[in-house]
Amino acid sequence: MNIKSKQELKSKATKQKILNIALQLLSEKGFDQMQVNQICKLAGISVGAFYHHFSSKEDIIIETYKEVDEYFIQHVFPAVKGMAIRESIVEYIGLQAKYAADKGVELISQLYKSQIFSGNSFFISSDRALPQGLKEIVEKGQQNHQIRNDLSSNYITNQLLRYARGIIYDWCVHKGEYCLIKEMKTSIELFSCCFFKDNN
Repeated sequence: MNIKSKQELKSKATKQKILNIALQLLSEKGFDQMQVNQICKLAGISVGAFYHHFSSKEDIIIETYKEVDEYFIQHVFPAVKGMAIRESIVEYIGLQAKYAADKGVELISQLYKSQIFSGNSFFISSDRALPQGLKEIVEKGQQNHQIRNDLSSNYITNQLLRYARGIIYDWCVHKGEYCLIKEMKTSIELFSCCFFKDNN
């Protein structure tokens, strides 16, 4: 391994360490109370090192959702490939719920809160891997005449994701007192019926 490769690995490890500590503080203190100097102290790095990897603490939120997209590319896309359209939509969004449940209700609550107040558009961008993957499923369903074509694939995808975000929000409000994955799959299976031609 050459020097450049070692430096790249070290830089990647430092960035991941900063992210992990920031997410821990975010869960414990909330976005407003999370301070860059606290992150640096716990990570054992300088403030300059933090700003080498992140331009602001808001970038922590962006990086978290990039991590979500990477999870979908690596795990979710392969898991739903080859499934029937209806089944793949339910499983796809169910795995979104699993990711949230695995992260924990405190962290997801703080991520939602910080997203609302930071005003970052990355969270709802249609260019992200998460909505793009779901849109591909919807378009496949439209091509084989299972999903209605009087509504655009963008519209259907957005509606499904809005519905899913609402369930995750409700789960956060209820402090995770019910099984998010089970509730998500049941609800999405019912809601998605209105987009299928047979409506059953």
